[in-house]
Amino acid sequence: MERPVVDDPANKHDGLVATLRRRVRAGQYAAGDRMPTVRELATEFATSVPTVSRCLGVLADQGFIVTDGRRGTRVVDHPPHRCRFGLVLPEAPDPDGRYTSLHWQALADAARALARDPRRQIEAFHAVSEHPELIEHQRLLAAIRDGAIAGMVVCEPRRLHQWLDVGRVRLPMVGAGLRHDRPERGQIRLEPSDFKQQAMDHVHAAGRRRLAVLMDATPWSFAAVASLRSAAAGYG
Repeated sequence: MERPVVDDPANKHDGLVATLRRRVRAGQYAAGDRMPTVRELATEFATSVPTVSRCLGVLADQGFIVTDGRRGTRVVDHPPHRCRFGLVLPEAPDPDGRYTSLHWQALADAARALARDPRRQIEAFHAVSEHPELIEHQRLLAAIRDGAIAGMVVCEPRRLHQWLDVGRVRLPMVGAGLRHDRPERGQIRLEPSDFKQQAMDHVHAAGRRRLAVLMDATPWSFAAVASLRSAAAGYG
């Protein structure tokens, strides 16, 4: 008989939650299956009915199970470890839902559109940063720790690797940014040359003759400005 840790009440609760969640993730309780009753689980794990009820409440909050009237408690049709994905963004949107970066805005808009399919859940984690005490940072860590997420699309992947111990995260992960220093992870690479060409085409089509470029004072930025000047010469 599989038993959770029962050394103290807190461990009994956490151990039972972990055991039941592991069964869902392993398919022992498959998607759509009815869960054993509270009394059956209390008997199996030699614990109280209230303890089992609290544990099932945690699994419901994490999106693994749902109580459905006469059908009782069952595993959801699209459990999070298979169907829930995280979009990790380094900033939060403004009250109107807009981001300072058009790149992040496009990703957030695409995520919302994809999430209309009930078989797919995409959740944004905002302002994940070097401050682990922040709520969003803790929420992402909890989702990873609890196995309540199937994979991540990460903006600013270089910075995230500094803030999270993602080397231990065995999840599909795609980095979306200009640079990505973890070749073992997937990536969506945005080439600076694409930005340059599109910017110059837009300015030329608008009949403009001057272009202002605002960038951070880094060696890469100075090289990019020099490249833009060279490209601008081709437009006369």
